[in-house]
Amino acid sequence: MKRFVFKSVLACALSVGLLAACGSSGGKTSESGKTSESSQTSQQTSSQETSASAGESSAQESSASSADYSIKVWAAEGVKDLFQSQANTWAKAIKDAGGAEIEVTVQPVGEGDAAANMISDVQAGADLYCFAQDQLAVLRSAGALTEIVDANIKGKIHDENDEVSYNAACVGDALVALPLTSDNGYFMYYDTEFFAGHEEVLENMTDLIAYCKAGERTIYMQNVGSAWYNASFFMAYDCTSTWETNTEGLFTAYEDN
Repeated sequence: MKRFVFKSVLACALSVGLLAACGSSGGKTSESGKTSESSQTSQQTSSQETSASAGESSAQESSASSADYSIKVWAAEGVKDLFQSQANTWAKAIKDAGGAEIEVTVQPVGEGDAAANMISDVQAGADLYCFAQDQLAVLRSAGALTEIVDANIKGKIHDENDEVSYNAACVGDALVALPLTSDNGYFMYYDTEFFAGHEEVLENMTDLIAYCKAGERTIYMQNVGSAWYNASFFMAYDCTSTWETNTEGLFTAYEDN
């Protein structure tokens, strides 16, 4: 069994991993020292054991397979079956067109766990995995992400995503991942009767809070304790937080204002 360097847009995704804009609520401590709200040492240990077990299982399956190539994919439990179905369809289309026989194995490892597992053992890790953008630099410096150098592929990825998403997938000038989401968004649910005739206050948070206060109504927000979300209040008032890295993922400069 052998692995190979992919030369199509889909294949580049398989060789470098996918980028998610926000972390999983069940994420863990990575070797970069960043911790999500539900991080537990026992979870990290279990995650690493899962990675090792997955690597051993994949190696055993690969040795017994007759496929020309083997690809290991990590996906969250909730989308594992979807990923497997899409991968099977893709592999079948290639074989039916006279191409190689490709075996794709999808394992249940979500974006909250993938980075810690990859860093612990890059060689036993997945060919395709999703992760939060704040893990980009540490994954690159650990050798878990490969730069996409083909100009045509980079151009296609750039054209199919907004500028913020594209830049978030880069370390320095190197594109090392594919954007999966654009940003963290809010959904606001409100009582239409209470705001009837005053819908304009919904367009501005300051006016919205003042109107609700005057009407003795309460505003409830979820995830307000998460930095992925509460940072938006500061960013909306021209807060700047820029961190720069070189192409190897090492931080070189920052600006917090």
